[in-house]
Amino acid sequence: MDGPLAITAMVALSAFCAALVLKLLFLKRELKSLRSQSPGRPVQPQAKDDSTRSAPDSANGNEIQYRKKLLNSLIDGVILLDGQNRIAFVNNSMKKMLDVDDSYIGLSLLEAFRSEELVKLTDTIRSGGSVVGYEYEVAGLQDKFFRINGSMGEESRPLQPTITLVFHDLTLTRQYERQRQDFVANVSHELRTPLSMISGYIETLLGGAKDNPETLEKFLAIIEKHTNRLTWLIEDLLTISSLESGGITLRIDKRQAAAAVETVIEELTEKASQRKMSFDVSIDSSIVVEADNGRLHQILVNLVDNAIKYGQPSSSIRISAAVDEDPEFVRFDINNRGPVIQTDVKERIFERFFRIDAARSREQGGTGLGLAIVKHLVQLHGGKVQVNSSFDQGTTFSFTIPSVTSSS
Repeated sequence: MDGPLAITAMVALSAFCAALVLKLLFLKRELKSLRSQSPGRPVQPQAKDDSTRSAPDSANGNEIQYRKKLLNSLIDGVILLDGQNRIAFVNNSMKKMLDVDDSYIGLSLLEAFRSEELVKLTDTIRSGGSVVGYEYEVAGLQDKFFRINGSMGEESRPLQPTITLVFHDLTLTRQYERQRQDFVANVSHELRTPLSMISGYIETLLGGAKDNPETLEKFLAIIEKHTNRLTWLIEDLLTISSLESGGITLRIDKRQAAAAVETVIEELTEKASQRKMSFDVSIDSSIVVEADNGRLHQILVNLVDNAIKYGQPSSSIRISAAVDEDPEFVRFDINNRGPVIQTDVKERIFERFFRIDAARSREQGGTGLGLAIVKHLVQLHGGKVQVNSSFDQGTTFSFTIPSVTSSS
């Protein structure tokens, strides 16, 4: 079943279950009343002592508690309203969704939520009997989205009709939709730029520039550069897709932290020397991690390569590894002297395609996916990744990987 159809089915099922529970409880009470009267025999008058009067009250109390227990077991939020549109009950899921408590009981919807929209919705339900699939948004620091199903019900007093409102939380679904839209837009933009450059230079060459050997060599070098960028982008997109779909399985093995870093430095020394940058490594040879060697290499290459790209020329890149505060993990730190990353940016720096300096990143050959891949790979190992940046300490990317002590 497709995603939207599955969500619609779940919402309808939740509303149906809530209404069915209320209806069954009402029928159960009526059936109990009928069974108390034997066929062909007159109804015996009830005694008027205190013990007889308390029995129905006790049974009713048990029924109410049973009803509350059932409603509290629902994943969707439920609000019950009395005949004056005042809140009679809020289940546990609803309390979590909108951060409310029992102090809201007895308040009108307008008093509780300051929402004319909900008041109009209940008016619609009272006039029409029900509302299905109503979209409702709660604005705030983090917008929340709900699909509301509402229906009328009747309690033991016919003149006091109640309304059942069932809230299905769509917030995560909407966030995923926005992320998917942003992803498609970003991919389209990232692909369009190198493709248009390649197309333009090829057109120029075919127009006669190929006859000039110097121009030909220059243009071919540019075409190669943008072709490589396309290749890196597609590879990173495939990696991200595999990570997010759970298609990557780690092959865990023991690896010396110092050896893993040394391999990366050997690979990137020439690139660092072009910017007159050096490496300062501080890792004890006794530190051993349990990781997928290929994925650990990918994490380190991404972070060290970024340190080279964005660090100040003629500066030093400090790389260290030590047992973390949690002894089951080893903490790697990669520090460079580059531009300070502001606090508001640090929250987004691991997002797909997010760049602090988009123009410089593209010029350096970045795809905007490297840090997102790092985050996914670290989390796949059960570790964490973070960044700290200041004028006096520079920028440090840190991540944790399980230590051999975690399984010994």
